[in-house]
Amino acid sequence: MGKLSAVAVKAALANPGTYQDGDGLFLKVGISGAASWLVRLQQDGKRRDIGLGSAKLLTLAEAREKAGLLRKAIKVEKRDVLAERKDEAAAKVTFRAAARQYHTENESGWKSAVYARQWLASLENYAFPKLGDMPTGSVTAADIITVLTPI
Repeated sequence: MGKLSAVAVKAALANPGTYQDGDGLFLKVGISGAASWLVRLQQDGKRRDIGLGSAKLLTLAEAREKAGLLRKAIKVEKRDVLAERKDEAAAKVTFRAAARQYHTENESGWKSAVYARQWLASLENYAFPKLGDMPTGSVTAADIITVLTPI
């Protein structure tokens, strides 16, 4: 491993293309000048390119370290790092945001515009004060029961 050097990375940032470092780590520089580190790994017989971050924020050494940690996570620990990333992203979505998105996507399919407004108004009045800012992944049945139970 280690075909690239810090000087070579700096020079590569000015020229669009793909630059391989070894062990599946490569630097991809776009025509616009955007550059990112990627690591190519194989999991369950599928090739996956996983982004490590911007080449303007991560040094070559940091990219090599992150690539090594991902290789270990997949090969040794047998973790699905892409699924973990999706779960982390989903955990950042609040109940309020998810409910509003659901309302927007399904509003046209309801029987009437009045019902659509009532549906959202009910959530705003009863659910959002207690559940609105909670990440969707942390809402439990007990939380929902507290919303449904009168004071």
